[in-house]
Amino acid sequence: MYINIFFIKLEVKMPKVNLAFITNTRSEIDRDIVYAHHFVETGNKFVPDIFNWKKVNITIGDQCLSSQMVVIGSSTADLYSGLRNESVSDARQKKEILERIHQGKTQTRLAIVHALDDLRADVICFGASTKNLLKVPELQQLNGQHTSVFTLGDSYTAAVCVEQIKKACERGGVDFYSPQTNFLIVGAYGLLGRLVSRYFSQFACQLLLVGRDITQLKKLTTELKSSCRFRLYQKCTDVNEQVHLLFTATNSPESIITPHLIKDWGGKILALDVAEPPNITPDVCQRSGSGFLRLDAGVVRNDTLYFENGNQMGLRDNTIFACFAEGFIVAHLLAQKQLSLPAYDLMKVREDYFANLLAYADQCGFILHDFQSFGQIITAEQWRKFITVA
Repeated sequence: MYINIFFIKLEVKMPKVNLAFITNTRSEIDRDIVYAHHFVETGNKFVPDIFNWKKVNITIGDQCLSSQMVVIGSSTADLYSGLRNESVSDARQKKEILERIHQGKTQTRLAIVHALDDLRADVICFGASTKNLLKVPELQQLNGQHTSVFTLGDSYTAAVCVEQIKKACERGGVDFYSPQTNFLIVGAYGLLGRLVSRYFSQFACQLLLVGRDITQLKKLTTELKSSCRFRLYQKCTDVNEQVHLLFTATNSPESIITPHLIKDWGGKILALDVAEPPNITPDVCQRSGSGFLRLDAGVVRNDTLYFENGNQMGLRDNTIFACFAEGFIVAHLLAQKQLSLPAYDLMKVREDYFANLLAYADQCGFILHDFQSFGQIITAEQWRKFITVA
């Protein structure tokens, strides 16, 4: 399979922005939404390598921070197949997969150069699967004489997820202090799964850690508190314990949690899903009944958010993904000359940043708000039904 590189030259005289948010489409529906105007205006069905989709702004006091979303042509499905190529043995299939990941990297490089040279962005943040594509040495080379700061957006996302899990457990009556509670973490050695695993290893609940690579799972266990009780699984279907609390954070482009699994795990589960696209679909939630309650994780609110052409991200008004919010937080710190971190330090995820990021987020107007699922508020009646399930 040969993949053509089709590049749309973006206008070069553009207003300077505080933040460039580089991301990819999550699904076919997502792609149609993002590229609708491009298809209509050009009559061309080719997806460009990079595309300026929409502007998003926030206001802090009398300061307006501007951002530009730059979407690369590769989708989550394209990039996921490349990121898991180690499991493919067929030579032709592996070649096709490597071509896809090469294309994704090329597109991300183009997006970064556009953000640096045309948008003159102070901060460059990565969303969805683009955060896995380029390493710091290459970013340093691309940055050159520029002084832009790069961030994955995952430190604030991890901090938000930890707080949301704690608040959801309090609301839903799940006790992670209890040794009888089993906490299943899917994607355990990924960026977010690792941080959540490490944080909750200090409590009495048993961690059920799922990841394809057993070597990576075993490496993760060396980072857990010595008192932590855990079990390791390479597939969700291998989990044979009752599950009370579930956190999912994988790159999979499709649902990995099924009604059959939920039934096997006991039927009453509080789930927080940070994956984009979601690891748990609306259909699975509907088929699993009121004893399965799924919450959007890694989403925050800011009442000053302004989305050009509306939100269109599957979120409620005035809400945004925490990784995007981290880009704004860093841009604000830069503007206020309060950023003391090196330009690439936030390309790592560290717990010692959590408290500061949460405090800075509050200064910027980002808050944890009402729990939602697929952009819809979880009602008091849904909480009541979940709590009262035997």
